Amino acid sequence: IGLMRIKDYSGEKQRKLLGAVESNLQTTLDLLENLMFWAKSQDKNLRPNFQLVNLNELITKSIEAVDSMTRAKQIRVSFTSGQNYMAKVDINMMATVLRNLLSNAVKFSFVQGHIQVNIVQQSETIKVQVEDEGVGMNREVLKRIMAKNSYFTSEGTKNERGSGLGLNLCKNFIELHGGVFMVESQEGKGSVFSFTLPVAK
Repeated sequence: IGLMRIKDYSGEKQRKLLGAVESNLQTTLDLLENLMFWAKSQDKNLRPNFQLVNLNELITKSIEAVDSMTRAKQIRVSFTSGQNYMAKVDINMMATVLRNLLSNAVKFSFVQGHIQVNIVQQSETIKVQVEDEGVGMNREVLKRIMAKNSYFTSEGTKNERGSGLGLNLCKNFIELHGGVFMVESQEGKGSVFSFTLPVAK
């Protein structure tokens, strides 16, 4: 019945409804993938399958992967890079990290917000940053999400829900790559999630 009634709406209303459905499906898929990767991460013998990868291309594909979510909240995502950066990474793990950070930024951004993705080289490391202008976090929340094996989660600006697994997976996967996972945030002003990777030799 619900599918039949959609015909009663205008074209613009139909687009909004279908966009919301697409966004919810993407969120559900992300949750399932996080659960799958979390289960795999519990294996003490888990090791990355390193391949030489163009990080710029991987970031661009990750931004495209959350397109339905950004469109649903009319959020603009900018990606800044001075050059192409190569790194030895496990493609699946790194795609999971990037997708989670972008999804998280969308979740806590306001409608018509802006997300900035940067990638720069710092001496022997490459640093990737995902910065939003959303709700941000106070020190107590920041401490909770960065605690070891924390699965803390909260609702987004449009009541989006999460599994609480995403940031924990990001931190674990980055450490498996020999990198460092970092968070800076200020309540009411947004957050910056970043990580480093060794420069490919």
